[in-house]
Amino acid sequence: MPPRFRRGFTLIELLIVVVIIGVLAAIAIPKFNDSKRKAQVAAMKSALRTALSAAEAHFADQNTYVGLTLPAAGAVVMTPNATAVSVWVSATHSSVPDALCLTWLGDGAAVVLPAEASGLLPGAIGGADCK
Repeated sequence: MPPRFRRGFTLIELLIVVVIIGVLAAIAIPKFNDSKRKAQVAAMKSALRTALSAAEAHFADQNTYVGLTLPAAGAVVMTPNATAVSVWVSATHSSVPDALCLTWLGDGAAVVLPAEASGLLPGAIGGADCK
């Protein structure tokens, strides 16, 4: 009787491949989510830099921060809080509402910053997620 050769994979070999793919997926998916969050925070920082330029231009023209309007920034929502001599702007991203970035300009004695911005210098961008 001639020897029979079997073709294909055994169940054990297939299970090992599935386990390896599962382990790789368990490592890669959180890394991808972290990269996505970092990109969204970078978008918030970029929008705040644009807001700083707009605030400086507004102050140079009007000699006040009151009435400051900020340019649209896509999914980033910016909220200015302006007085005559200072302004602070907070930014959030629609995909990560728990992340907050802040910046401010003007007279440090006149601005009341939220706790997230303690120790933040004028023109710097900070916040729990934007260091």
